[in-house]
Amino acid sequence: MAEGTARRSIRGDAVIARVPHALAITPGEPAGIGPDLLVALSQSARTTPWIAVADIDLLQSRARTL
Repeated sequence: MAEGTARRSIRGDAVIARVPHALAITPGEPAGIGPDLLVALSQSARTTPWIAVADIDLLQSRARTL
């Protein structure tokens, strides 16, 4: 598969982006501080590409709250 292309998951309902050398970050417990940290991290400059493995609705809700 070519770099930068996407593929379907095994279940076929999610698209997985192929990003070379990206760091996958999870928020941990949804009621904890992790989602807030991911929102803050997304608004800061970074030198390493990363992917948030999280519920988009949760992150959007926390971003509106912050």
